[in-house]
Amino acid sequence: MDIPVMVRWALLALMAAQLFPIVSALRRMRRPEAGPRGEARLDLADALGCVVLLGGFAIDNMAVALSGLAVMGVAISLSAGRELRARRRL
Repeated sequence: MDIPVMVRWALLALMAAQLFPIVSALRRMRRPEAGPRGEARLDLADALGCVVLLGGFAIDNMAVALSGLAVMGVAISLSAGRELRARRRL
């Protein structure tokens, strides 16, 4: 399946927009507190998974896109588990 050039440019723009959450997560990982660093790792994995997913769609490679989707799924499920565990402690 051939992807139109306009869609490829849109995917490239979305990949560039994902640089902001990556930079934000990397800055939070440098903090000395342990709590924000753990959450930042999950946010970084989520943002990198999104970049891989969009890149897989852009180059028309479904294996790469599915691997990005898998990374995003793991990161989102782990962060949801952390949120539930934090609510139960309150």
